[in-house]
Amino acid sequence: APTVAVQEEREREAHLGAASLARLVTHLEGSDPYLRGHSLRVARLAEGLGRAAGLEGIALSRLAMAGVLHDVGRFEVDAALWTKSEPLTEADWTLIRKHPAEGARMAAEARWPEPVQAAIRFHHERWDGSGYPEGLAGEAIPFEARILAVADTFEALTSDRAWRPALDHARALAALREDAGTRLDPGLVDLAITRPGDLLLA
Repeated sequence: APTVAVQEEREREAHLGAASLARLVTHLEGSDPYLRGHSLRVARLAEGLGRAAGLEGIALSRLAMAGVLHDVGRFEVDAALWTKSEPLTEADWTLIRKHPAEGARMAAEARWPEPVQAAIRFHHERWDGSGYPEGLAGEAIPFEARILAVADTFEALTSDRAWRPALDHARALAALREDAGTRLDPGLVDLAITRPGDLLLA
């Protein structure tokens, strides 16, 4: 088994590599007014919710890393799909649904920590098992991925999109409640609603 010193060095290298890629993510998001800053905001929201859920230290740091990089796989998918004005076809959705696995592949090649890889791969799984890429359900979904799902949803709801304006925080939290137990982990949604400061002020 690797020594503590070797593990720490691997962790440091992973963070340096992730930081470089995070700058690329920020640059690529900047070309889309509806995505600009999305990943950094998701990372902050996830970190706040993760802290409220009891994560700390290296686990919290890895969650923040996964938040910044959760959508990195989207840059392996045709960029035009993300800004398409007409309804997406089933073929479009087939391509889009590949992005978590593509992101996890990139994370594995970069030797990022396993929890980061898992959070990226499974952040589009749903509590009821209707998500992708593997249709995991409930607590079979890694905890960090469930946190990212709540943060990602909240960030999307509170940001302008081409088809609707941003929701205020109260309406966004109400929308999270509607998704509790179907798309999202109900315990994490309850935490976000009862301790909104941890989510909103991350």
